[in-house]
Amino acid sequence: DGIPDVFVNTSHPSFHTVVLKLDAMSGKEQQCYVHIGGTDGMEAIDLNDDGMSEIVLAGVNNAFESACLVVLDPRNINGHSPLTAEYQPSDVKRAEEIAYILIPRTGVGELGIPRYRWTMAHDIQASLVDRTIRVFVADESSITRSHGIYISFDFNLRPIRVGTDEDFDMLVKELMQRGLLKSKPDTRYWEEYMKQIKYWDGEKWQTTPTVNKRWL
Repeated sequence: DGIPDVFVNTSHPSFHTVVLKLDAMSGKEQQCYVHIGGTDGMEAIDLNDDGMSEIVLAGVNNAFESACLVVLDPRNINGHSPLTAEYQPSDVKRAEEIAYILIPRTGVGELGIPRYRWTMAHDIQASLVDRTIRVFVADESSITRSHGIYISFDFNLRPIRVGTDEDFDMLVKELMQRGLLKSKPDTRYWEEYMKQIKYWDGEKWQTTPTVNKRWL
């Protein structure tokens, strides 16, 4: 509308997050998004070339104990994220995210000794040239180090490839030496892994990539 807005992310890795939309002139709160779990990254990215940037968050959903990627329509962020009954906040409706994605722990991570019950997504990197969003997902499955993977999504929020960091590769080698892992994850392994990524369709989780139809 030509009037500047400010978006503030009150992020903490272990607690719930509140994203506020503020009037840039007065500082008055206009809208509020309550995320059940911490976030570690917020970017403004125009995903559909309509001249308006979407709000993209990476973090963890405490209710589902899983890393997540969230896309919000900046015109309407009001409400709360997907959750279970025990996390239901008072007097807050369900938000209408453009997309809400849960990213599972890898099979390698499940063989380790988790320091935390959940994984967490960090470090959003967008490429306007490749039209991709890349996030780092920490499995947190080693006592001595943190390891993880890089997942790239296209701008339609479909997962397209997975990469690993050095610590993840070292853990794979360690698990193979201990006989806990039979082979190194290959292309087929990552293709099957990406099929386990879940999308919220407004009523339930599904594995087919989906976005809010109002955004299309």
